[in-house]
Amino acid sequence: VIYRFGIALLDLFKNESAVFQMIARNDEFWVALRVWTHDPRFNFEHLVSRAYGTHGRGPSRRFGRGLRVRVFPRRQVISRIIKMEYARLAEDEDFEEHIQKEPVKPLGLIEPVTEDPMHEKIKAILAQPVETRRHLAEWLPLSLSLSNMDLLYSTNHHGRLLEIFYPAVKRHKHTVILFEILDNSQPEPTIAGMYASQAWRESPRVYGDGECMLFRLHPQPKCWKWRPRVNVDDADFEENSTKATAILEQFMVSTRNFISMGGSPDGSSGLRLNEDFTKGESSSAAGFDNEPLCSSDSVFDVGLVEVYGLVSP
Repeated sequence: VIYRFGIALLDLFKNESAVFQMIARNDEFWVALRVWTHDPRFNFEHLVSRAYGTHGRGPSRRFGRGLRVRVFPRRQVISRIIKMEYARLAEDEDFEEHIQKEPVKPLGLIEPVTEDPMHEKIKAILAQPVETRRHLAEWLPLSLSLSNMDLLYSTNHHGRLLEIFYPAVKRHKHTVILFEILDNSQPEPTIAGMYASQAWRESPRVYGDGECMLFRLHPQPKCWKWRPRVNVDDADFEENSTKATAILEQFMVSTRNFISMGGSPDGSSGLRLNEDFTKGESSSAAGFDNEPLCSSDSVFDVGLVEVYGLVSP
């Protein structure tokens, strides 16, 4: 209901307000909209009709032979518009100045259980710190910011094989992989990871979407979200738009030999973990524009790996 009225209101304001074309800043837009809706001439019944049509049948357009087709955007289209607006506002410095950010609530953590007393209980380790879960709640898509983390796979418990990893996570659409980078140049392991917007599975094709992201949790927490643009200097690469798009949209790749996220013209990945989760690679990836997750080398040893499913509270 709110989406319908909101979009209908913005559409009416754009088409019927005399000041719309003169608005240059976000704060001016909201002031003008407030003044317009409080004007005595504002017709609320017209707004309802715009949002739902006559007698609630919804806006429609007549085509040949009396056929009517609804023209109000489908839920998927509205969802896409909302995501694009969130991305736009995230880059709008003027908008950020007018928003008072509230403290982010950390994601919940489901304590793993085992029904067999003869087997060791699986333990969640990398997601235990509250600050880790707070950062994830801040970075994840808004619809997942109140999720609980459910440990699905741990190299400490299940072993280090992709053939074990895939069955453990295949039923979970949204997952977060956390892992340790063992770097001799650092006093403590670097904790990094990636969020996958679709279930990991062995596949010959690239899948996933622009909600995927790479991040570092320790030291210096930072997140790199995908943006629909290419940031490379190779002129030949820029001229070949088909190749550029394929690399730009290399969200999730998963084979018998590795899993990875993000691609680049030289064939490297934003993050790649090998078939037994002992080695990793990380370079700057087109679309993510991330820093290499390991500060000293593009190839590194991997310690503990944990995979969490994001579930509703």
